[in-house]
Amino acid sequence: MKNLIRYTSFGMLLLIFPFQYGFSQVISFKTLVGNSIQILNTPLETLDFGSFIKGSEVINMVTMSDEPVCIEVQAPTEYDVTVWFDFPPNLTIDPEDESTLPATFRFAYNNRALPSSTCSEAKLGVIEVPDGFNSATFPVRFRSSGQPLPPPTPEHDGYSVPTSKFYLFVYGQAGPAATDISSGEYTGVVQVNIQFTSND
Repeated sequence: MKNLIRYTSFGMLLLIFPFQYGFSQVISFKTLVGNSIQILNTPLETLDFGSFIKGSEVINMVTMSDEPVCIEVQAPTEYDVTVWFDFPPNLTIDPEDESTLPATFRFAYNNRALPSSTCSEAKLGVIEVPDGFNSATFPVRFRSSGQPLPPPTPEHDGYSVPTSKFYLFVYGQAGPAATDISSGEYTGVVQVNIQFTSND
């Protein structure tokens, strides 16, 4: 079974000012959900890279040890899912302005957390996807055997499909801010996609 759930993901807002000022970067998230996959913790928190000085060589990072954005997902337990992200290579200020700010992103997931876990607790058991990869396939709920389960039982009268939670965490870095870029708000969009994976 293949069922694509596409999320309008998170827009990025960055404020850049002249040299004598700092600029802050805040990434806000929006989601659009449907069918049998649900985002439980909407609206999502923002990813805050802090502040920069224009012309500085500083690269600000948000790591798993900091405050990554947590996406709490509920889906049918018996399925595998493929999650992939469309990450922009940089952030832009205006379609008519060529100024850009480099940004890179990573993500991690946890499909072993207890049903009562919070995002803070789920951070402790994440699997970080290697740098440079933007997708991962894994069971909604961790299976020690690693083997796919038999085909899921369809929902019918008197039977509700069991569900479990898994967690996605998004983090990354932005900068440096070149001396010749325009001051203002820099934005971008990251698209999050979740698809049930066919094991046929």
